[in-house]
Amino acid sequence: MIKYLNMIRMILLVILLSFSVSGLLCQEEKAEPTKIRNNYFKVGANYFSPSEQSFKDLYGEGIMISGEINIKLWRFIDLWLIGNYYSKKGNLPFSKEETQMTLIPLGGGIKLRIQKNGINPYIGFGPVVYVYKEKNPIGLADGTGIGIIGEIGCYFRIAGGFLIDASINYSYCEVKPQKIKADLGGIQAGIGLGYSF
Repeated sequence: MIKYLNMIRMILLVILLSFSVSGLLCQEEKAEPTKIRNNYFKVGANYFSPSEQSFKDLYGEGIMISGEINIKLWRFIDLWLIGNYYSKKGNLPFSKEETQMTLIPLGGGIKLRIQKNGINPYIGFGPVVYVYKEKNPIGLADGTGIGIIGEIGCYFRIAGGFLIDASINYSYCEVKPQKIKADLGGIQAGIGLGYSF
């Protein structure tokens, strides 16, 4: 119960941070001082809640390690690249034998961002590739799947080139290991520490 409350709090915080400045999205971006750097990378942790109920039944929810890089292309348009890592153990439903799932989502796309006074709300969308591996006594299932990912969030400059980034993203990626359809995606809410360059 506590983990669900923590996830709800994090989601509400990100929504509040993102949309409390949503009026900025309707304004034209003003010229930025030359000292402000627009490219940045971040590392952080996301709370991952899978969409697929069978995935939740086997592995539950958990923490996904995240990495991201953003490169300014033009004005408020960024190239957005992500690489995440998730590994979780569970138990098979009948035999109760141990099973382990590893997911590595790699993706990105285009991010639309507004900057004003160090507050940067954004929205991003693009393709994602899920590299997956599931290992248990029944056998091994591994491969890749292609899907889509979208993200909303906001980052704040704190000191020098450092920043804090809070976001929510949702991904969908259907695969067919062992000829059974499964969605490896889900919702993630997280926070990270970044550095602009």
